[in-house]
Amino acid sequence: MGMDFHYYWSDYNQIKIGSNGWLSFNNVSNIAHCFPTMPSPGGNGDNIIAPLMGDLNFAGGTNPGEVWYYFDSANDQFIVSYINVP
Repeated sequence: MGMDFHYYWSDYNQIKIGSNGWLSFNNVSNIAHCFPTMPSPGGNGDNIIAPLMGDLNFAGGTNPGEVWYYFDSANDQFIVSYINVP
């Protein structure tokens, strides 16, 4: 990510961007529909942010869907944008 990010009880400097509208600080497997209940017993896989948790679709040659990320070092911001995703 280019910066440290404090999320609940830990600091992270890497992120995984999921195609179904979630971000993870752990190396979780793909989270897809049916989506898990959070928090989960034992907390495994709870280190996610899911602002757009849905069955997003990037498939097909004419699909306009894109996901972009940007690190703004001057303001310590990491920005993720899902654009035109059906």
